[in-house]
Amino acid sequence: MIAMATIFHGTYGENDAIFEKFKECTDETSTIIKHIASIIGHGHRALDIGSGSGDIAIWLSCWNDSVIAVEPERKMLDRLREKMASLGIDNVAIIPKAWENAKIAGSFDTIICSHAMYFMKDWETSLRKMVAMLDDHGKAFIIVHADDDPFTNFLTRFEQEIDPIKARHDPHVASVVMAIVSRIPGMTARVDEIPAIMRFASIGAAIDVCPFFFECSPGSITRDVKAELESWFDALDHDGREIVLRYKNAAVTIQKK
Repeated sequence: MIAMATIFHGTYGENDAIFEKFKECTDETSTIIKHIASIIGHGHRALDIGSGSGDIAIWLSCWNDSVIAVEPERKMLDRLREKMASLGIDNVAIIPKAWENAKIAGSFDTIICSHAMYFMKDWETSLRKMVAMLDDHGKAFIIVHADDDPFTNFLTRFEQEIDPIKARHDPHVASVVMAIVSRIPGMTARVDEIPAIMRFASIGAAIDVCPFFFECSPGSITRDVKAELESWFDALDHDGREIVLRYKNAAVTIQKK
């Protein structure tokens, strides 16, 4: 299965402005934060892996003495630094590297990796590196797509058709994370589904934020996938109504037994 972020990364990883527009159209970050906030309290040290423009790192800074944000994309880090400066945040340290190349010492109360696993070549090695940094009572939250989510399944078919060579075929879902954790001695994990909603005021707004869906040539996707695309975005007979896309993320919470 292709993760939603795999499609989005080509656009959003290179264009931070479009990424910010996308975040305005979805409640994804707020629902993830709400879920994690219901589990953790004040901590001493937190780690945010794949921070993007920093919304989760900034939230963590309010609940922890210190935060480390790991993010390789320069434009995203520029956004994060701008937000930190405007809010007067001084307890977030930035490591401008991919997770695989980041060298970090010490342990953490909280580790969050939200939709960043998709860009790591070796999930098992990356996960083992994360959980090795948990303190005795710490928790790691790995946010990926929920198994059998209809919208994520559509994205799988869409990307495999427009770019079958680039598209990866290993599933980017919670069950894969759980299987890896089961092979790590001394760790336990649970999965919670987190519903999310994307809203677009019009089909024009959807095209502005998700151009990759509408810029593909007509011959690059089959009739069935084209029909499903039009169904999700109501693109054939749109009369100005708001477009609402519902999907599910999954939070895998990992801690020591």
